[in-house]
Amino acid sequence: MHQYRTRPKIISEVLSSAGSNGQGLNITGVMRRCNLSYSLTASLLGELVGAGLMLESKDEHGKKYMLSGMGSIYLEKYAQLREFVETYGLRL
Repeated sequence: MHQYRTRPKIISEVLSSAGSNGQGLNITGVMRRCNLSYSLTASLLGELVGAGLMLESKDEHGKKYMLSGMGSIYLEKYAQLREFVETYGLRL
């Protein structure tokens, strides 16, 4: 049976995708790396920027999204939580 990704898992993938590239990614890059629709990606990026987990910059090519310091902390804490939960055979 196919397991769908949870919202926290999708958020961690979006943050990781933007953090893996030191120059940031545009919305299309995030969409492709995370396999998300445009509308979901745009909505998530807006939420993550608003929460301070990502930074948004504009240049001549459009907007770029980068991982913030707070986003890095989120990824560390998420990894710890996932590891703890999986220790007991559960899924996050």
